[in-house]
Amino acid sequence: MTPVLGVSELASRLDLNKATVFNMLKTFEAHGLVVQEPKSKKYMLGPAIIELAGTKLAQDDLPQVSRRYLAQLSSETRETAHLATLYESEVLYLDKVDSPQPVGSQPALAVESRCIARLMAKFSSYQADDVIDRFLQTPLTRYTTATIVDPVALRAELIQIRGAGFCAERGQYSPDTCGIAAAIFRFDGDVSAAIAISGPSHRLTEDQVSAFVPLIVRAAGAISASLAIKPELM
Repeated sequence: MTPVLGVSELASRLDLNKATVFNMLKTFEAHGLVVQEPKSKKYMLGPAIIELAGTKLAQDDLPQVSRRYLAQLSSETRETAHLATLYESEVLYLDKVDSPQPVGSQPALAVESRCIARLMAKFSSYQADDVIDRFLQTPLTRYTTATIVDPVALRAELIQIRGAGFCAERGQYSPDTCGIAAAIFRFDGDVSAAIAISGPSHRLTEDQVSAFVPLIVRAAGAISASLAIKPELM
């Protein structure tokens, strides 16, 4: 959860005067580290934090722990396997193992990446209710006739994903693309990331999706089990 705080609240928490905090916030805002909400005039973390988070995540064990499971998943499904994390509504890619099968042109690869980004964003279902509310308040673009743009319907889907532990998406970004993802949990029980596969719809048929879901859930569970060991015990 990302807090939204005003100058007075921050000054009180940091035990600094409000003028100092205001000047600091303006500097952070200029570099994209915080953004100010237009209505409340309060501040929240900005997009530049994602870049910093990527640097930190690259130093952590998640990509290293996940690599062999990504490779195994790609080998078993013969599709591209992805590892990504979610910061607010932004998806940060950590690793990928390409499919041994022909994927197509660069535009096709770009479509698959955006499909996976949409898929990963739906794991906001594990975050606090106010984070979900903000996610649902963002403008929703209809890419195909299958794209869910109704906030009520999307909230229902997010609840379903939270209960199932995985998400499968077909044709919501492109009619020709399909993706399946499962949540990865940290040692403290929070969602750390997600592992997914993607490919063209003609290969990822309904029967294939049904067969691949247990493989993806198993890989996510194995990575989660590794991350369940507290850092001081690793």
